[in-house]
Amino acid sequence: MTLRTLGWCTWQACRVAVIAGAARVTAPPAHSSHPQRLALIERECQPQRALRHRLRPGPQTVACQTRGCRSVWYKPRHQPVGLAPRGGYLKQDAVDGLCGAYSREDAGELSSRARSHLGYITRLLEGPTTLARPRGLLVRAGRLAALLACARYDAGDRSAARAACRMARQFAEQAGHGEQAAWSLEIAAWFALVEGRYADTAALAEAGMEHAGITSAGVQLALQSARGYARMGDSRAQAALRAGRAVLDRLPEPSQPGNHFAFDAAKFEFYVGTILTWVGTDDAAAEEHARYVVTSAGLDSAEHWPMRVAISELDLAVLAGRRGDLDEAVALGTAALGHRWRSAQLMPRAAELARDLEARYPGDRLAGRFAEALAGGRRVARPGEAS
Repeated sequence: MTLRTLGWCTWQACRVAVIAGAARVTAPPAHSSHPQRLALIERECQPQRALRHRLRPGPQTVACQTRGCRSVWYKPRHQPVGLAPRGGYLKQDAVDGLCGAYSREDAGELSSRARSHLGYITRLLEGPTTLARPRGLLVRAGRLAALLACARYDAGDRSAARAACRMARQFAEQAGHGEQAAWSLEIAAWFALVEGRYADTAALAEAGMEHAGITSAGVQLALQSARGYARMGDSRAQAALRAGRAVLDRLPEPSQPGNHFAFDAAKFEFYVGTILTWVGTDDAAAEEHARYVVTSAGLDSAEHWPMRVAISELDLAVLAGRRGDLDEAVALGTAALGHRWRSAQLMPRAAELARDLEARYPGDRLAGRFAEALAGGRRVARPGEAS
């Protein structure tokens, strides 16, 4: 699955470069005033070079050569639901629906649907077109590629996730769309955060803010930067948190708060709880924000936002462990492992909690019980899931 998905992402990125270039819908390359940051962006987000030789795929298959591994992606025989059969466009509702499903749908199933829609767009772009039409399609394709990057990362397929992230970046540059370019950098910053590359997290997030403006991406990038700084114990976390709040206050309420790429007040509470937990200077405030997500965000919050609730439960567990309440820490940590849907960050955060409890309460049977629950959670994780 990994090579197949990676090959598909690379092939589609190459196709888009040719298609969009022919339509002459281009944007100037990303820039940065910091040479080290620019090098980081080049490494993490810039699209891979086009294939050296031109392939002539048949009507049902697309072949590609990537890193010496030949792989084939089979085009869907049926048109994806939500796509216009003759109008030559992709309905925005179809894209928004997929983005809204991210918080609760299996990563593998969501990846399959996103790939199907994305393949349809690239076929549209290959047909007769006007200058106005491909830009809208490129923007939609960029959003789908960004969603695919998140879903593949959650599924543990990091190579395919990075290829999709580069594809999202390329769509954004070809469309001249600053917010979409910002989202590609935000996703790369999230990858770095999960992998423990906290300086890269802050640098990528700040680079994305140069493109984001007053958008949901601008809020999330500011908070992603705050998370990176908080992990490093850097006081700039608080300033980044305030910057995110300032951007959020200037945004209207999202029409679709469930959309993964729309930022609302409830999501802000979630981020603040984690950031303050990591900063560690105001545990009372951290607990207030995290508990709001778990108990006050709505009766059905666990169903619609399972990972927000799970991560906030882990934040509360860390805070309980700090104040000496091991029973509550273990209960909250175990509850966090009980959610069916899991993102790439859940198991690393749970493992961090287990290490913290074992260090604070060496030899305690309750701390050992949580370590056992964590091991069990890893065993029942769906195949391919990041842990």
